[in-house]
Amino acid sequence: MSDKKPKRKQGNLDSFFSKKSITEFKSVMNPLKKYLETCSSNAMYTSPLIQNEIINIFGELIQSEIIKKISKSNYFSVLAVETTDIAQIEQFSICIRYFEEELVVLREDFLTFVPVHDVTGLGLATVLLNTLKELGLDLDKLRGQGYDGAATMSGNFRGVQAIVKMSYPKALYTHCVSHSLNLCLSDAAKTQAILNALDRVNQVKIQLQILRDNATDEFYKIYEEVNRLGGLINVEENKPYSNLKTAVTFYQNDLKGYDDIIEVEYQLWQSKWNSVDSRPLTAIEALHQCDKLMYPNMYELLKILSILPVSTATAERSFSTLRRLKNYLRNTTSESLLVGLALLSIHRDVNISDDMALDNFSNSGKARRIKLTI
Repeated sequence: MSDKKPKRKQGNLDSFFSKKSITEFKSVMNPLKKYLETCSSNAMYTSPLIQNEIINIFGELIQSEIIKKISKSNYFSVLAVETTDIAQIEQFSICIRYFEEELVVLREDFLTFVPVHDVTGLGLATVLLNTLKELGLDLDKLRGQGYDGAATMSGNFRGVQAIVKMSYPKALYTHCVSHSLNLCLSDAAKTQAILNALDRVNQVKIQLQILRDNATDEFYKIYEEVNRLGGLINVEENKPYSNLKTAVTFYQNDLKGYDDIIEVEYQLWQSKWNSVDSRPLTAIEALHQCDKLMYPNMYELLKILSILPVSTATAERSFSTLRRLKNYLRNTTSESLLVGLALLSIHRDVNISDDMALDNFSNSGKARRIKLTI
């Protein structure tokens, strides 16, 4: 074993105070140092109250930037999960899943933590809807809900999803598939019969693969024979559009054409993919290849399909941030400070300039000792 001390990894603080960083920020730090040494003691702006106010301002600016992006999208879904923090306060994590059309990307963004006291389905639904309204979101654009499998969230009669759907019928509920998979695997691991059947399943998979090698040719043979027999007894083939018609009827107000126009558009969309070998595997891949002017209704349906929730992983991940920010030593953190710190931690990619924060700070309506803006 070597007697030498292990090389210590440079942390964030050491990085900040390294020679390179000091040189880069010298032009900023020297005037700041001079100001703090010469200013009045009641105009230093370094008190805990001022620090908390600045954190809240940055959090509000990040939140407003996200809200602007969501508002530009025609549709969005809500993801919400509830947990208990270190102070035994029930925290409701609210995230939004939406399609950012400018970049053609699907996003899931954390918005806020909300403390809840009534954990019934009605209480949680009321908090959820009121919070979304307070944030400035148009709930008529709500097209999906994603929660875990708790009865208060997923109940068909008194659950949050049922209560929200009463006011907004197009907000379809999706049970988090990650939770469903976890439950299935947990139950399967306890069942000896399933464990014993794994070998048999592998054998069946091999046999199925052999059958699938010639599946396409066999399918077309059967398909042609069924069509021939159907013609003898005057049975018409079920057109593919009939499978889409239910969705077209349900989202009728979201689409830009009449039923017969949408049917023709759907046929053109199908013919587009009949002439190529590789097809998109996801709604987002299809959106990347969908001409908005050529297929306006298909584009809208694909957007709705893409924003429907799949899992609540984004909301669950926010709990990791919650536990880092509000721990045993900081268990009295105020709710506004908690949300501000969480937004700063989670949305590091959102660029908020110092000038924007300074404008909000100086125009907050509070008296300031010095004039911060011209």
